Amino acid sequence: MSANSDDHRSLAKQAHCEYPSGTFGGIVDLTTRGSLSSTGDSHDSLSALFFLDTWLFRNRGLSMTIRQARMPTEFWVAINSGPGSFGQHLNRYFTMVHPFFPILSKRRTYRLCLHESSLEGEDVDPALVLLMLVICLLSTTASQGHLGTGELYSQVKHCYSSVESLGVITPRVLQAALLIAYWEVGSGVYPAAYLSVGLCARLGHALGIHRQRKVPQMFPRSGSWVEVEELRRVWWGVMIFDKYVTIGLIDQPFSCDDAHPEDMLPTTESSWDQGEPSVSPSLAVSGDASHAISPFARLCQASDLLSRVLRHINEKPSDTQFWYKEGIQLHYLLDSFATGLTLKSSQDQTNSILVGDRSLHPAVGVVYSAQMLLYDTHTCADFDRLSGVGIPEQLEMQKIALAGVKVVCTAVSGFARGIRAREVRAAGISPLVINCLYEAAKYYFWYYRETNNPELLHEVTEITLALQAIAGTWAVAGMVALSSS
Repeated sequence: MSANSDDHRSLAKQAHCEYPSGTFGGIVDLTTRGSLSSTGDSHDSLSALFFLDTWLFRNRGLSMTIRQARMPTEFWVAINSGPGSFGQHLNRYFTMVHPFFPILSKRRTYRLCLHESSLEGEDVDPALVLLMLVICLLSTTASQGHLGTGELYSQVKHCYSSVESLGVITPRVLQAALLIAYWEVGSGVYPAAYLSVGLCARLGHALGIHRQRKVPQMFPRSGSWVEVEELRRVWWGVMIFDKYVTIGLIDQPFSCDDAHPEDMLPTTESSWDQGEPSVSPSLAVSGDASHAISPFARLCQASDLLSRVLRHINEKPSDTQFWYKEGIQLHYLLDSFATGLTLKSSQDQTNSILVGDRSLHPAVGVVYSAQMLLYDTHTCADFDRLSGVGIPEQLEMQKIALAGVKVVCTAVSGFARGIRAREVRAAGISPLVINCLYEAAKYYFWYYRETNNPELLHEVTEITLALQAIAGTWAVAGMVALSSS
């Protein structure tokens, strides 16, 4: 190191440290901990400070507060229009959507939304109005189908733009944005669905809920167990859809990181709905389907396995032998998990998954999608991107894949028959089951063209009919039904 560098370091040690003054841009008094004036400028300046100098924001003990505003009448009209009251929309949402994607606290949502719905013409939480509109959209779609929801969806997007223009970023905005993405995925609204999931990841990062104990928080940490569990579920929901929307894309990066082994899984829905704290296992200690955990936690596990498969097929390995060994390991993990799920969800000898616990369907659909994605990568050595074709590990993986894809297609075909055996509109269904049906139908049709076996065409028909039944609720099922035949 040079003498000049030593001199510079010596001077730096002697320098007098001057900390920023108590004002930011002459607008916000940073000596008032977490307080906001009623002016929009004050709120906007605090938001800017969080992003421009998080260290100062945190060092001064600042935090944002929930901003109130008077929302346009058109949004209230949309919330209260159509058959039934908003309370009925809430009931349908928690009956037909919540069992498959429980990211809203039932007690808390009823309390907040029913109170807010009586405040038309007053200053309210804009994010809550947005959430109420999204609940109306999902309730209408689940009970009546996607036809006629176009205008309501437009109002939802308009409301989101209004909330965004107010500079409101809260956990409730993220909940609403994630449920918008849920609807867009199920309705086949692309590229909006893909972009909305990426937006959710950014919102979660800004709020700090992806690592609540380690990263700066925009809002004060909640002392409520229900609220902490709600935030955990929302972030798991973001990670689930972040992986799901990349299944059909090639070599696309994720919008957020994978879960860490120490991350806690969601607790049981019954405890959470009642507001009673209960044990939440970490991802690391709940690695197989023998542990008694909630259906949503199963979906989180299935999504984590899907993420591992996506990384396996998209990332170019430096060690070919290790890559094939990794594929073999993933096969055994997926097979064990899928077997445990289907045994748990079947309650009679028909082995029909739909006869059992419907809330497990999303996890089953995602793990079947992960299996077919893995096997599709390894069924044909001619299309392997890597050198080393013909080594023992490659041959073993190819053998596993060729046998595995038939097993999974048979399982998905049974899944499809179970779906048709029950009224989808009355019971509700998750859009996360659609991809596995589509992939299985594609495979059956491909085998039929190769072998001309009429039994295979019968299986295609069974799955297509299931997709058409789901299409009455989720439009994307009808789109892929046409593509797979």
